[in-house]
Amino acid sequence: MLTSLIVAGSASFVAASPDRDESTRRVTLSETAKPQLRRDGDWIEIATPTPVRHGKEYITLRDDTGTISRLRIDSHAGRPYVYTVRINFTNGTSRIARIERAIDKKRPVYVDLKGAKEIESLVVVTDPDSRAEYRVMGLPAAAGVARR
Repeated sequence: MLTSLIVAGSASFVAASPDRDESTRRVTLSETAKPQLRRDGDWIEIATPTPVRHGKEYITLRDDTGTISRLRIDSHAGRPYVYTVRINFTNGTSRIARIERAIDKKRPVYVDLKGAKEIESLVVVTDPDSRAEYRVMGLPAAAGVARR
């Protein structure tokens, strides 16, 4: 009887509850590997296809991304509903772009940064119930004028 009480008591110490403040920040698996920036024409991929299930995604840009003049949010799967995109610049300022619509494959969302800017990170707020995926692309300032 005493043994079963000790085993039952120790099991409660092992089962920890999940951390509610878990970060959804993306982490590189290998700091030494430097994969090439993926491109779509002149556009570079800032965030690979990302599910909306977390509701808020923190995306840190690579140091070698350079200056960006526009952002494009594409639907990768389904119709993701995007509320806002907070753009944090390397100079310490930020801007919130209000999207507030579902994005389909034929109609991506464009955010004009009004000049060449170095972006440190993005915070994309989505509706987790839309069960879709989006992708974020950036237009390098050196690419010139973007075609839709």
